[in-house]
Amino acid sequence: AAHDVMQGLCAPRVVLTRATRRDGSPCVPSRWLQRLNAVLEAAGLEPQALENTEILHWARHLDHTQNVKPAARPAPCPPVQARPRKLSVTQIETWLRDPYSIYARHVLGLKMLEPLEKPLDAAQRGSMLHSILERFVMETKDVLPEDTASIILNIARSEIENAHEDPHAWSFWWPRFTRSAEWLAGHEARWRESTRNIGVEARGEMQIETSGQPFSVVAVADRIDMFEDGQAVIIDYKSGGQYSAKALQNGTLPQLPLEALMLKSGGFSDLGTHETRALHYWIFSGATGGRVTALENGIETLIEQTQESLRQLIESYDDPAMPYLSLPRPEQGPRFNDYEHLARVKEWGLAGEQSEEDAA
Repeated sequence: AAHDVMQGLCAPRVVLTRATRRDGSPCVPSRWLQRLNAVLEAAGLEPQALENTEILHWARHLDHTQNVKPAARPAPCPPVQARPRKLSVTQIETWLRDPYSIYARHVLGLKMLEPLEKPLDAAQRGSMLHSILERFVMETKDVLPEDTASIILNIARSEIENAHEDPHAWSFWWPRFTRSAEWLAGHEARWRESTRNIGVEARGEMQIETSGQPFSVVAVADRIDMFEDGQAVIIDYKSGGQYSAKALQNGTLPQLPLEALMLKSGGFSDLGTHETRALHYWIFSGATGGRVTALENGIETLIEQTQESLRQLIESYDDPAMPYLSLPRPEQGPRFNDYEHLARVKEWGLAGEQSEEDAA
């Protein structure tokens, strides 16, 4: 690289440029440019004398405009025949929170590429947690060993090795997971006194009948257990975040109610048909290593409301005039959004804030 630079500097005409700001913040010249300035000054030349004011003038006008017109909130209205007729339960939640993401993924067919050197993030930790818990439940389905925490940690070490990733990157996560393993060991011992597992990573599908074409909903339930009375409890694992029983009741978190509807209608073909008595989030975070958020009242009513709300949602988007808005309720936006930049949220969102301030 140094040789290429020196060869380039031998050209009859050379232009050296640098950015004075990065992501909106000022940045300093590299040490190499600072040394070059020192050499010029030692030779009796002022570095500023070599600046081409014409090029600087052009550069400064690249982002200059007299009339600033921010982008409007995207509201695409694709033809009904181009709109998706099959979504997962997690995508139904995205549909409610950010319809534009559904448009970008399923109408435009856009999918974010993984970076070549992706740092360890929450999504990877969540995937690893699910892999560990899936193996743990399957290997201890019949008998829960006394040294449960050790079993969980051994499975975790094996899964991290099988991931073929830098094991040192996981070392920062390990103390947190150790607390979660201890919590899960105690929780499982109490939990299995009155329940048994009937499904792990259970795949299901159901049809929603509407006035238009049928709509398919698919799911992969993290875990489904059964109480002694034959009723089910649907469990979803989370590596962090806020999940409340109130959000389950008001429809903000539709995933588990949809899975309960699927289980009731026989959508999990390997499990048969079961009524659901409880919906659980097992959240592996915090000082204690984990906690449970549970909804155990009004499940049947919630399932009926969820079914009707989903039917209304589908039929509303069967209207060709119904747009796929970007973040219709920004305060309820998705936790992760791969299409925020495509929707130019920062541009129209900031413009909206300014207009509200001006109106006030």
